[in-house]
Amino acid sequence: MKKNINPNPTFWKILMLFIKVSLLAFGGGNALFPMIKNYCVDKYHWISNEDVDDILVITNAIPGASAIEGMTYIAFLLLKSKWKACLVMLLSMIPHTILFFVLFYLGTTFIPIQYLKVIYAAVIPVIIILLIDMSIRYIKRKNNELNFFIHWFIFTITLLFTVFVPVPWSMPIFIIVFFVICLVIVQTIKNKRDKRK
Repeated sequence: MKKNINPNPTFWKILMLFIKVSLLAFGGGNALFPMIKNYCVDKYHWISNEDVDDILVITNAIPGASAIEGMTYIAFLLLKSKWKACLVMLLSMIPHTILFFVLFYLGTTFIPIQYLKVIYAAVIPVIIILLIDMSIRYIKRKNNELNFFIHWFIFTITLLFTVFVPVPWSMPIFIIVFFVICLVIVQTIKNKRDKRK
């Protein structure tokens, strides 16, 4: 990861930003990342576009809540104290958690389930477009590091796996581990060939 561009945010500034992001953005981690990028990259210049792309890829590759993982990484990157970074994450999750339980109670008590399904269905296309945009930017940036065949091989196998293999939510980690092993093997072979030349 690249060094942050302007690494001078205060504890309170990061805390207020993370509370704002967690309260205003809905739709999961991938829906929160554009808002995080808008503030952390475009407005405050704390980190670079490349950092956001890398964080998004890494947090989607490991099990867990990607928004919390991403914000945690940013907090640890920007704050010198690990205790302050942990405290920022703990305090920024409390308002969101309370709001979630209030909305969940009100939603399940007063709103028919059909309306909730419509809201959910409306959020999914937005998240898909955001992921496509991030993927295109990431591939353009990494184009010199991975060749065309590897890009399309990973895309095709991942697509086939997600469409045709019914698995629990946490199972895609196995295909990610598989590709990491394959890329390590390919890179090792490539390095050995380069040494022979």
